[in-house]
Parts: sequence; structure tokens; C-alpha cells
Amino acid sequence: SGLYASYRLHSPRFQLWSNRLGSISGVLLIVFSAVISSTTGDKDDAGQDGGGGGTKLWDQTWAFYLGVAFPCIIGLVLANFFSR
Repeated sequence: SGLYASYRLHSPRFQLWSNRLGSISGVLLIVFSAVISSTTGDKDDAGQDGGGGGTKLWDQTWAFYLGVAFPCIIGLVLANFFSR
């Protein structure tokens, strides 16, 4: 809907504020995700039974980080490719 609104409304002011709102939302989403992942999962009583307790973001293997970063990197590469 955001792309369609930008296509239909040829207002530089609308596009400027939409860009700002999108950037602020993205930064807040990153901060929110970091806070939630750092504060949850501290329970020792939820073991390996699928309860999700005890797992820390920084205690993962390299494959986890590669799997999380891969879609983001591919998205950036494709966005730059299609924008040219």
C-alpha cells in the first residue's frame, strides 16, 4: 500500500514524511527486537521441552546468524539491482 500511495500521490512532502516515518519505524523495530531478545529467555525452569526458555541471541552458532542475515542481504542486492 505504501508503494501504491507513493505512485498515486505525486507530492514531495508526502514522500518526504513517508520516508521519515519508514526510517523511524525501522530503527524502532530493530531496538524493540534487540530489547525483547535480550530480556526474554532467562528462565532456567523451561528447559529443552520447547518452552523457549534459556536461549540467548548471542549463544547461537554461525549458521543461525548466516540464516538470519541471508534474506536481508539478498533483499538489499535485489533492491539495488532493480533500482538501476
